[in-house]
Amino acid sequence: MSDIPMTADTLQIDGLGREFQRQAPNVLAIVTAIDSALGSTNWQGRAANTFKQMWDSEWKPTLRQLEDALDGEGTTIQRQAEAYRQADRAAY
Repeated sequence: MSDIPMTADTLQIDGLGREFQRQAPNVLAIVTAIDSALGSTNWQGRAANTFKQMWDSEWKPTLRQLEDALDGEGTTIQRQAEAYRQADRAAY
């Protein structure tokens, strides 16, 4: 096994984590907007039923997973940045 050198710009990594967390609510806003539009639109028939079924069973849950992932990974990324900073301080 070879050693892979590791470098990290902790400010950039922190920024990435914050960006993930900033974008998570935007995903929720999409879900909310589509739910609202579907609820207020007179749309019936096979195509409507198919779309609504796919929305409720697949697409909306997937977007909610994305929202959760962005928020959670944003926190994880920021913790990693802090761990890199601590390791760097301990090395010197």
